[in-house]
Amino acid sequence: MSGVSTMIEVSDLNKTYRRGLFGSTATPAVSDVSFKINRGECLGLIGESGSGKTTLGKLLLRLIEPDSGTATFEGTDLFALKNRDLRRLRLKMQMVFQDPTSSLNPCMTVESCIDEALKRRGVRDRKERERERLGLMEKVGLGPEFLRRYPYELSGGQTQRVVLARALAVKPSFIVADEPTSALDVSVQAQVLHLMKNLQAEYGITYLFISHDLDVVRYMCDRVAVMSGGRIVEIGETESVFNRPQHSFTASLIHQNSELDTFLKEKTDSISRTPSQDLISDQRQETESLTQ
Repeated sequence: MSGVSTMIEVSDLNKTYRRGLFGSTATPAVSDVSFKINRGECLGLIGESGSGKTTLGKLLLRLIEPDSGTATFEGTDLFALKNRDLRRLRLKMQMVFQDPTSSLNPCMTVESCIDEALKRRGVRDRKERERERLGLMEKVGLGPEFLRRYPYELSGGQTQRVVLARALAVKPSFIVADEPTSALDVSVQAQVLHLMKNLQAEYGITYLFISHDLDVVRYMCDRVAVMSGGRIVEIGETESVFNRPQHSFTASLIHQNSELDTFLKEKTDSISRTPSQDLISDQRQETESLTQ
């Protein structure tokens, strides 16, 4: 496809976890994985629990080290970087976790969490940080009053939007989203998914979107990779993979999912019924209740 540039290229990546006395038990988590992520796209990563999806996401951010293989980010060899260069590069790479509360310091207000990220980016002027904080909160649909709150004072949807605001504070070009909406109810999922799509369109963010929810992946992702037993067994355009799976595991995964057709249709309709232009007002309504 003309005009498409590669942001991330992975080749023959391997990671094995060792457990037991003296590491005597070896459990392969990622095995001979190779793929590319194009700039500005959302690549979905699906598979059963324990298939290596989260491990692969952490490897790409170098939160863990591989046993072998290579990964480049915008042409830079990720695994060859020294600590100082890695810290600088990580400003471009962020992760949004399944449980957003666990990624926020419970002793810090929302303001402090976002301020910390702005300082990491090198924003030293206090007034400039204040301006950016307010802009980020508006961008994710939260009012300035939430800056004074602690994580325990937020609902699940509010917390996930704070996490997104903090991630945006360092102006990343790549985000690994690991089950970012699985802990939220359906209506809040729809709002957060719309927000992520809007942010992608506005900032040109590239996503690796990890999820077990095939309906959400089908809605969010341009392409999808299927993992089984630590390997990518199929990768392709989202509709092509869902409509014409080439691997038996992919076909089985989609067939199991089809048994929930009624539920999935209701969720898709919920997403479709939430106009993107109404996203901010919908989110503001949610923030009026802290009972979730």
